[in-house]
Amino acid sequence: MSHDGGETWTSKSLNEDCKMLFDIDMLDKNIGFACAATSENVTQANALILKTIDGGKTWKKVFQSSRPYELTWKASFPSKKVGYVTIQSYNPDSTVNQQHIAKTIDGGETWTEIDLIVDNQAREFGVGFITEEYGFVGTYNSGYETKDGGKTWQKVDLGMACNNIRIYQDSEGKRYGYAIGVNIFKMQ
Repeated sequence: MSHDGGETWTSKSLNEDCKMLFDIDMLDKNIGFACAATSENVTQANALILKTIDGGKTWKKVFQSSRPYELTWKASFPSKKVGYVTIQSYNPDSTVNQQHIAKTIDGGETWTEIDLIVDNQAREFGVGFITEEYGFVGTYNSGYETKDGGKTWQKVDLGMACNNIRIYQDSEGKRYGYAIGVNIFKMQ
């Protein structure tokens, strides 16, 4: 972590809190979230979200899935209260096909799972939300869009393996964004 514009960096092991780390999303200098897993062995791993309120000095577990073969991959916070995290499933059982996302509406203190789609091949990757209600999730084989905070999802073309989604809004309210996976997509 750096608190001086990248001039110096400090390192902290989170080995006591988790065994794999995949993403970090800091809302400000002190409050942030880490996407992680409970085990380095994916067959035993549960998806895990950690929260810091002191700039990364300490972390607490705020979400853990109950299913094996899972980890969290990417996070998106369209506001300080509402956030979304993708849950990746590596379960080889083809009958386990419900994909889930974790959502918070209280600044990351508590999380609930919401259903994305039923598709064993749709391993989740990137997530990007424009507003608290309007956002996208990239999966291994497609993309999905919601306009109601994840209650319903529609398939959209974000290409294959859409790993990262970044959406911005300029001072005039115009939205633009990028999604990257096998290809790069530009929102217009």
